[in-house]
Amino acid sequence: MTANKTCGFLAYLNRSGSTLLARLLNEYRDIAVGIEGLEPRFLHHEPERFRLRDPDELDCWLNRVYQDDRKFRYWGIDRNRLQKSLLKTGFPISFHEFLRACLELYFRNDPARVLIHKAGRHFHNLKKSQKVFPGWKYVYIDRDPRGIFNSQKKSLDSVTRRPMNTDIVGFALYYKNQQIRIRNYRKKPEFSEQFILVHYENILNDREDLARILNFFHCSGQKSPPGKSYREQLPREQRYLHQLVSEKPHLGRVTAWQKELRYDEIAFLNRVLKRQLKDNGYDVSFWPKWRAIPRKGTFIRNIAGFCLRFYPRFYLKSLLFFLRLRRCW
Repeated sequence: MTANKTCGFLAYLNRSGSTLLARLLNEYRDIAVGIEGLEPRFLHHEPERFRLRDPDELDCWLNRVYQDDRKFRYWGIDRNRLQKSLLKTGFPISFHEFLRACLELYFRNDPARVLIHKAGRHFHNLKKSQKVFPGWKYVYIDRDPRGIFNSQKKSLDSVTRRPMNTDIVGFALYYKNQQIRIRNYRKKPEFSEQFILVHYENILNDREDLARILNFFHCSGQKSPPGKSYREQLPREQRYLHQLVSEKPHLGRVTAWQKELRYDEIAFLNRVLKRQLKDNGYDVSFWPKWRAIPRKGTFIRNIAGFCLRFYPRFYLKSLLFFLRLRRCW
């Protein structure tokens, strides 16, 4: 394998702008961004415990990957070539070695020296991920949560063909916990060289965050030659989710949630994510008045449900952090 290649992850919540960012980064000569695959919902693997100890285990694992993970099959990696590459690695084979081999074969004709895998799961505990993927870096793209939820409601999952999310309470819980996790990461010096946070809105408006990512990976700003299209990498079955990926970014979508979400949904997200919205510089002036909110009973039930599910766990986690019995949110 090519030792001088740097590997990293692009982490995100669905519909937060990760495909746009992948396309923009892919335009640079030094960076290549892959597509989704090797997801837990298909393979149910634990990267920190992953070990292939002999050729038989490797053969069984590859059978499982190529049979069960449809998204990985879209990578178009020849199974025999992957197996030969992994056999040269030597046993035991860790998940880090397996994923790196997949990326290098996927990008075998690309001169890029930074290979990025689109996956959010490994971002949940950077302490563990640093051990599983030594030297890998993480780019996390964030977006106004009201815009994310609005897009998730309107988009169909590529596997289930159902809306990605209609549970606004569950969404708010996940987003808030993710933001607390990010805030804790940013406080720790050991993560400063391995993690960078960028915002979808900044990428649309001034591209300053793109320059930050290039500096983060020590890449030049030289563009790739014509013909390197990220849209062509996307499976045909998923392109309906990213119809605008090849077009110039549409600034109007930044505030589309103001017209497309119900007022009770906007008021709920404004209320329970108020601190996160302000910390990230998102406008909270668009706040529906009480008399304009429809479904007031739903709004009150959602607030109560959120508080009952969030605050007991929040205070317990905070106590464990204080006692140093927990190191990652």
